[in-house]
Order: sequence, then C-alpha cells, then structure tokens
Amino acid sequence: MMGPVVITEASPDTPLVWFDVAIRGGSSADPIGIEGLHRHAALLARRGAGTRDRSALDETLDSLGAALDVSVSRDSVTISGLALSRHLDAVIGLAADVLAEPLFSEEEHARLLRETPQVLDEIRDDDSALATRWFDWLCCPSHPYGRTSLGTESSLLRIERTAARDVWKREVVANNLVIGLAGDIDEATAARCVQRLTERLPRGNRPTTV
Repeated sequence: MMGPVVITEASPDTPLVWFDVAIRGGSSADPIGIEGLHRHAALLARRGAGTRDRSALDETLDSLGAALDVSVSRDSVTISGLALSRHLDAVIGLAADVLAEPLFSEEEHARLLRETPQVLDEIRDDDSALATRWFDWLCCPSHPYGRTSLGTESSLLRIERTAARDVWKREVVANNLVIGLAGDIDEATAARCVQRLTERLPRGNRPTTV
C-alpha cells in the first residue's frame, strides 16, 4: 500500500513527543533563477493554515505549550513539532492543516519577500555563513548544491505566490513524505498521528521536475 515512510522511536521517560515530517524536494529543486522558492513556500505555509491566520496559529501553539517549525535543506523541507503527550492530537491537527490547507495569504507573501533581504544582509555580516556559501559554490559548480537556498535579490523578485503554492501542492503528497515520531508514543498512537497527517493529502508521487 502506498504511503509515507514512518519511523517511530518510543521513549516514555518524559511526557513529550517530537515529530518531523520531511517532504522530499528541497532547495536543490528550485528552478534556476528562482532560488529560494522552496524556502519561501515552506515559511509561507507555516504562516497560516486551515481556519487560522498566522497570529491565531501561533497563539494556539502557545496555549498548548507546543512548537511547530519549518526548515529547508538541499533535499527536503521539514515540519518539526514538539508537544506534550496530552496535547499531541491537537498539535498534530495543526501540522496536518499546514500540510493540507496552508492559506498562502497575499499579505504574508508580501511580508516574507520584504523580510528575506534582511536575512541576506545578516549573512553578509557573518563570516562563517559567507565561507559556507563560497565553499558550496566552488565545490559544486553548475550543480544545484552550489546554489543558495535563501535566494538572491534578483531571484526573490521572481518568486510568485502562486508558484510557491503550486510547489507545495505538487510535493506535499503522502508518498513523498518521511515521518518520524519519538518520545512518549506507542505504535498505535503513531499510526493515528500518521493517519491524521496524511488523510487529506493525495497519494501520487512527486514529479521529478518542478
């Protein structure tokens, strides 16, 4: 039966559950000239989903004492969560909304495009980050690994909200996920969480091109 890869590591020492939902793809799949697209899509998806805008989503997480973050690597986009055991179902529901029903609001799209150049400015003042980017560029010439996941001033101007939304809808499919759960969780609870995370997602495979 088709579905995500699932990894579970039980450790009931503390009443906490950690989970990661890795979406195969990542910044190496950004189209040439539109570097930063996957990062933009991931951050935008986290800024409101289901019936909650960004503020409501953050407030709900705060009230649950939980965390829900996104990160982007060369080969994946990951949603990471941390929840108290008693609030796990509620936090999994929020993560499921981010996966299946992100709002991709025009307001947050514009705000993110204004914020990202500030991150680029900070990197220019960070010698370690500059050295890493220079190494990647020299080590992987003409290869996707040599390109930046953040984007550039010129590539950010080419990122459209609809393109970010389309990338998310194309790649966030059940068969393209790797889900890991650890902590105070058993196999039955893990199966219920996986079902909740994927029940609104299509089952098709991610295309090889974006």
